[in-house]
Amino acid sequence: MKTIFNNTAGLFGNIYSTLLESGAELIIPIVLLGALFSFMHPNFLTGSNLVNILQSIAIFTMASVAMTLVVMEGGIDLSIGAALALIVTVTASVLLAGYGIALAILTALLLGALIGLINGAFIAVLRVDSLIVTIGMMTALRGIAHIYVGKRAFYNFPDHFVAIAQGRLLGVPNIIWMAAVVVLVGFFIIKYTKIGGNWIAIGGNRNASRLAGIPIRKYEILVYCVSGVIIAIASIVQMARLDAAYASFGRGLELDAITIVALGGTVLGGGKVNFTGTVLAAILIGLINNGLILSGVGFFWQSVIRGLLLVFALTLQSIRSNGLLELIKGETT
Repeated sequence: MKTIFNNTAGLFGNIYSTLLESGAELIIPIVLLGALFSFMHPNFLTGSNLVNILQSIAIFTMASVAMTLVVMEGGIDLSIGAALALIVTVTASVLLAGYGIALAILTALLLGALIGLINGAFIAVLRVDSLIVTIGMMTALRGIAHIYVGKRAFYNFPDHFVAIAQGRLLGVPNIIWMAAVVVLVGFFIIKYTKIGGNWIAIGGNRNASRLAGIPIRKYEILVYCVSGVIIAIASIVQMARLDAAYASFGRGLELDAITIVALGGTVLGGGKVNFTGTVLAAILIGLINNGLILSGVGFFWQSVIRGLLLVFALTLQSIRSNGLLELIKGETT
C-alpha cells in the first residue's frame, strides 16, 4: 500500500514538475475548479456555457497580453482601462458621425498608439517612473473621456461593425477569434522576434542591454505603443460586443490584467515572462467568475474575491521570486 502511495505521489510530482517547467501549472487548478463547478452546476461544462466563458474573458485576455509585454520589459501600465474608455468614446463619435467603419477603426488604432507614445515618451525620454506616469494618465484619460462624452449617448452602431464581435465564423463567435489572434500575435512577438527578445533583455538587466547596444529608449517607447494598439483592438471589440460606448468602460481592467499577469508567472519588474501562464490565468479567472455567477454570488462579493485573488497572485509571485518554497522545504526536512 505504501509503495502504491509513493508511486502515485511520484507520478503526480512528475506531472506537476513537467507543467511547472512549461509554465502551465495553472492547468491543475483549472481542472480542479472545472470539476468542482460542474459538480455543483450540471450545466457548467456545456458547450454554450464554455463559449460564454471564452466570450467573457476576451477583453481582459487581450488587455493581459498588452500588460505582459509591458511588464516583461520592466514597466507597468495602469492606464489601459482609462485608455479603453477614451478610445471607445472617440471611435463611437467618428462611427456615428457617418465617417465609416474603416476610418473609425483607424481612429481607434491611431489613438491607442498615440496614448502609448505619450506614456513611452514620459517613461523613456523624461525618465519618469512608469507607475507614476500611468497612474497620472489613468486619471487624465478617464477625465477626458467623461468630458468628451458630456451628455451624449453612443449606441446602435452599424450592423457590419457590431458583427466584428457578435458575428460568427465556423460557428465560433468572432470575439473569441479576435482574442485568439491577439494571443497568437503576442506569443509570436515574444517567442520568435528580436523585438520580444530585446524587451525581455531590457527587463532583466538594463545596464547589460545598454552595453550590448540595444537602443533602450526606442524599445521602451515601442512597447507602450504596441500595448496601446492592443488596447485599441480590445476597445473596438468591446464596442461591437455591447453595441454601445460609455466613459465608464474599462474600470478595473488594469487590476484584472495585473492579477492575470502575476498569477501566470510573469515577474513584475521584468526579465522573466510566462506567456502560457498569462493565457491560463485568464481562463482560470473566467472559470471563477462564471462559477460565482452560477452560484448566485453577489457583485460586491465577486469584487472581494477578485481583490483577494490579486493579493494571492502577488504573494505567489513573491514566493516564486524569493525562493520561499525551497526555504520552507528546507526547514521542514
